[in-house]
Amino acid sequence: MNLSVVDNLMPTIDLMARVETTLVHGHPGAGPYGANGAGEINSVPPRAAIANAISIATGVRMIR
Repeated sequence: MNLSVVDNLMPTIDLMARVETTLVHGHPGAGPYGANGAGEINSVPPRAAIANAISIATGVRMIR
């Protein structure tokens, strides 16, 4: 638990949900050999969810 929002840390790999990678045949991607990113987006939603939860709980939207 964090004592304040200032101490709120970005989740690390040991706190993240397990991601299963599946190869899908289809249109080539923009990366090398047609690869597309798979894991980058997993680190974005938790911070937004935490900010929304704080906003709902306190009634104050943090913008900085």
